[in-house]
Amino acid sequence: MSQPAPSFVEPAFAGPITDKLLEKAISAARSAQAGSLTEEDGTLFLLTAAPIMEECLQWRRRMGLIHDLASPDNVVMFPGACA
Repeated sequence: MSQPAPSFVEPAFAGPITDKLLEKAISAARSAQAGSLTEEDGTLFLLTAAPIMEECLQWRRRMGLIHDLASPDNVVMFPGACA
């Protein structure tokens, strides 16, 4: 007797975002901006967009915390770094 098909399939994910994969995702995003996005590039972009944005948000929050805790006169924070 065969097993019933699962009612839910886990969404795919891209795994660790390496520098090489990040470069490919940037290229895919540039292709999308130029209007020449392939299905493969679109899939890569969608799989990597959320993890990349989450990492970016984490870094922004960390920089904001550092700025709040210690803001010596010899450190210049770039505009938007603590938003």
